[in-house]
Amino acid sequence: MMNQNEKLSYLKELFLKTGNLYTWHFTPDMKLISHNCPSGEQVKDILLLSTCYDYMKPYILENDKPVLLYDDLSFLWGVIPAYSKQTVESVYVLGPVCSSHTSDDFIKSKMDTLNMSVKTKRMMLDMLNTIPVIPTLFFTQYNCQFYYTMTGLAISMSDIHYQPTTKEPVSSKSQNSILRHNSYQYECMILEAIEKGDINPDLNSQGLIQCGLMSPGNPLRQKQDEIIVYTALVTRAAIRGGFSPENAYALSDYYIQAVEAASDIPEVAQIGNTMHEDFVRHVHDSKQYSIHNALVKKCMDYLDSHLTEHIDLDVLAQELGYTKYYLTRRFKDETGTSISQHILAKRIEYAKNYLMYSRLSILEISEKLQFSSPSHFTYVFRKMTGVTPTEYRQNH
Repeated sequence: MMNQNEKLSYLKELFLKTGNLYTWHFTPDMKLISHNCPSGEQVKDILLLSTCYDYMKPYILENDKPVLLYDDLSFLWGVIPAYSKQTVESVYVLGPVCSSHTSDDFIKSKMDTLNMSVKTKRMMLDMLNTIPVIPTLFFTQYNCQFYYTMTGLAISMSDIHYQPTTKEPVSSKSQNSILRHNSYQYECMILEAIEKGDINPDLNSQGLIQCGLMSPGNPLRQKQDEIIVYTALVTRAAIRGGFSPENAYALSDYYIQAVEAASDIPEVAQIGNTMHEDFVRHVHDSKQYSIHNALVKKCMDYLDSHLTEHIDLDVLAQELGYTKYYLTRRFKDETGTSISQHILAKRIEYAKNYLMYSRLSILEISEKLQFSSPSHFTYVFRKMTGVTPTEYRQNH
């Protein structure tokens, strides 16, 4: 029976021979112990000199689960800390890989931005065809397999962490590889979970969509197109699950606009993840509210689709055919919260998305969400989240 080191050696060889996937072993302070990459030193420096390394360093000191990182040349890496008695003993790294096809011109432009030397550029371009194209979904599975082999503990893809938005990264290439699609069965499982409003599915919404090569040579556009396609699928699944079509399409438009405005792939991936969770929550809420009477349901649908407009409760009550007193009382009895509290809570959720995924100023967000002033918006936001809008934006 193989011991742990023999199991890891076998898995490394398996990854290398079947997927051209390199593995690296580092000390906790990232001194290289071993690797199986022919261009070891140069490739290692791609990771260690990248901006993603600044995120990785504190991460491995506080987390024992794998994390996926995107370097400055748009390559994807998997980092698996090896812990012993709550202390980092060493660090394993898988990669680099490309999550979609990328043109030489795209990589050249990245290298120009980074002011790389002519010699380094030539080395990188010679090496590009050896870097495998492995969609994020499959690469995540590789990291789960490595973690299990290393620790004996099984984890799901939802346990894998992802690097948050940085200022320049992600996804990539190989001219001779074939971009694979998600399995139809897996896609059905995801969409079924959304229809059910399952807020804790053991499925990972990060890196789900591999719907074919839509934007050859441009990984950012490819990822944007993938998330837009996924948003359309999620929107329809949510409607089948009971989320009102009007609100579902309005929410879909919001996230598609956020995707189009994103400037790098980690940001697009985060928007996709937030979009997935947002729709699941709305479907879950719709199913919860199905026990309420039709009046309250119509009221909530109206409120949720008019959050960026001035809401006059007298006009709303008249439109629904009831008095304002009866409407507000019935709403409170059925939901446990007042209409005004519901509106504020929903607007703060929208504000979080604007702060994370848009370049709107605090003033613009407060005006868009119908707050009387930026100071009032800041007061309410801090009261409900514990931080100011500026602090929230800086930390997300």
